[in-house]
Amino acid sequence: MTDRGLQARWWERPAYQVAIALMLAGVATFAAGVLGDRNAGSDVGNGWGFLAGFGVAGFFVGLVKLWIEHQIDLAGIEGGGARKRERMQAQRASMLWAMPIVTVLMLGLALEPAGDVLAGETVGRGYFWLSMPVLYAWFITATTMGWDVYSRKNRRFLDDELTRALRMRALTPAFTVLMAGVTIALVLGLVRPLLGIVALPFVLAAAAATAGIRFAWLEREAGKDG
Repeated sequence: MTDRGLQARWWERPAYQVAIALMLAGVATFAAGVLGDRNAGSDVGNGWGFLAGFGVAGFFVGLVKLWIEHQIDLAGIEGGGARKRERMQAQRASMLWAMPIVTVLMLGLALEPAGDVLAGETVGRGYFWLSMPVLYAWFITATTMGWDVYSRKNRRFLDDELTRALRMRALTPAFTVLMAGVTIALVLGLVRPLLGIVALPFVLAAAAATAGIRFAWLEREAGKDG
């Protein structure tokens, strides 16, 4: 089947089906969590907030996967050897561009729960939402450093000498952001300890996003140079 025919019948591809299934499951789980939380009428310990959070996370994971597969199809990169390396690197770069966007969305969703935590008005759900940007920050970090399953499985295509050099260059601004953010969080913690703790997820997310975006940009520029 030609690339044009493969793109026309995209809904038959397992990768797209998995992405769409994740998005639909995420929507259903989020709806169940919201309805259950509303019927429970309590913010403490009912577990529905956690269910809604997992639904949001699942939806965004499916959305990112769908976008990545679409970008790979647009590139039209197939085959093995050097072309397979290009396809895998394009997939990793697409993920590193997309995951910070998801992290920013998670940070936006965490703003209100963060206020509730600072006000002492929540116990479980607020801390859960604050943990979501940290989780996505670790996803970005693992992908950038090559710790994820996909990178480890395809190490001979994704971990050459140039990649390691670009990775080290990407870590420099990320480390600067991390140091500056932790310093600010420490100062805030001296004034109000809980405020400093709440600031840490935002700091970790910012540092991870910096590393991921910088690494994807450097790899893209290196590809242009051949």
